[in-house]
Amino acid sequence: MAVSQICVLNLNYEAAISVLQRALTLVSDRERAQKLDAAGAYSSLAALLLMARNYQEALSAVAKARDLAPTNVFYELQELALKVAAGVTAAAGLLDRIADVLIQRIPSAGDEAEFLRGTIEIIRAIRSPADLKKYIGSFGGRDMKGPENPPGGGAQRHREMPGGGQSRDAAVHFFRATQFLNAGRLKAALAEAHKALRINPRSVEVLCTKAQVLATLGRVDEARRELTKAERFNPRFPNIYWLRGCILMGTDENAAEAVAEFEKCYELAYPRIPLDNTFCEALFALGRDDEVMTLLKDAMLDSTDPSIFLIRSMYFKRHRELDLALLDANQAVSLLESGPEAFAIANHIYSERGEVRWAMGDGRGAVEDLERALELTGEAAFARKNYAARLEAFRNTSAPLEEESGLSNVIQPESTQT
Repeated sequence: MAVSQICVLNLNYEAAISVLQRALTLVSDRERAQKLDAAGAYSSLAALLLMARNYQEALSAVAKARDLAPTNVFYELQELALKVAAGVTAAAGLLDRIADVLIQRIPSAGDEAEFLRGTIEIIRAIRSPADLKKYIGSFGGRDMKGPENPPGGGAQRHREMPGGGQSRDAAVHFFRATQFLNAGRLKAALAEAHKALRINPRSVEVLCTKAQVLATLGRVDEARRELTKAERFNPRFPNIYWLRGCILMGTDENAAEAVAEFEKCYELAYPRIPLDNTFCEALFALGRDDEVMTLLKDAMLDSTDPSIFLIRSMYFKRHRELDLALLDANQAVSLLESGPEAFAIANHIYSERGEVRWAMGDGRGAVEDLERALELTGEAAFARKNYAARLEAFRNTSAPLEEESGLSNVIQPESTQT
């Protein structure tokens, strides 16, 4: 277990899996396996196999953990979550099933019974993603502003900034790199990625993070080389294709190839929810507008997510329903300002509202929004160049009257929104 943990800290998951599998073959006797906590090793193995997208082997490992420790509620919940991840069990009603498992454990829980009841009460209260977000937000914590996306967009998650200093663990530098990326501190993120790769040059997670930073800095060819390297090490890592789709849409405006990359990503179990605005933008560019709206209607969406209204605004703008486009863009901005964690797509939202205002003849409002988008780009050279060019065009050209605004303002994919 100790050796496998060292491998994990160095982001070498294949080695960690191999070590655990080898160790478990040495414990064939059931009684000895229980004494040595082989169940815990099987549970850890299942988690690693899940990260490797090897769902069937992960399910087999957690089943062995449950067999060795049938009363362990954690292993039971782990198996349930794995079945959902593998597509064996539907995600709908997952929280209710978790609550049912916990209820069954209350009679034998002893002093922990009250804790289980409290947990069940919390689970029952979560009926939507918005409820979950509200509950998580109740723990407080520092909000972070100013993150930036790779060319094409795509939402990031935010956590508190890690501390500095040196570490011999690739995982520590990888964590710092992702946090610096989310905070828009791209040069610092790149430095941490380099440190992680010096420890483990084969880590696809770090290679993808490095590629994302490079793409955001406008160093697209270097980013593509990092993705090619990552794909050679692990072609089943979905983030490779997500980022490649963002780059294809953001730099080349090659919507067909971008969608193909996104589909590869989703085939590898990358979550479709929340919807990726760059994926939707690529579908729009291919004229697949109704498909986007179907995704919006069919998915269980968080009504407090500004990206939903960003995508709706893009749809209505394309169909020249500019009043509706502006209404959704305003809603996106309102949600953005009330939830700082959504700043990852702030520049795109302000840019979108600026484009809508421009199409409606509101040149001053369009300039204000593009100025705000430019202000939020931070160190992102690629986005800064595009926003600056569009802003200059707004300043030097009179905005069209709404009834005169042509399809060039409505239907064509716009590189300024990357």
